[in-house]
Amino acid sequence: MPDAKKGQRSGTELYYYTERSPDLAGVMLDEVARAVGLDPRGVFQRRLLVVRGCNMPSVLVETGYLDNAHDGALLGSAEGRETFAQGVCNGILRYLHVRATTVAKAPVGDPEARG
Repeated sequence: MPDAKKGQRSGTELYYYTERSPDLAGVMLDEVARAVGLDPRGVFQRRLLVVRGCNMPSVLVETGYLDNAHDGALLGSAEGRETFAQGVCNGILRYLHVRATTVAKAPVGDPEARG
């Protein structure tokens, strides 16, 4: 990052790779950003090692920027990390709820319902 931008970027980003993960990434970004009050910077598909070999929906959560005073303070405190963790939990629960509702409404034998 250029020195001129150092400390200015703030927010949460989500990364995914497989076609099974964009819905999880979107829900997770909403919930984490809402929990901590940071800007949702977006969802990006990247070939990152931690998500590319997964057979299930998977994401990498970039919670915030350590060089940003506000983001760094959140990540540096136990309360802030707990808030991020609660956002991740909320995202997982919301995704599972939406997924269960979608599967329950899908016609029998619909291959898309199995995800």
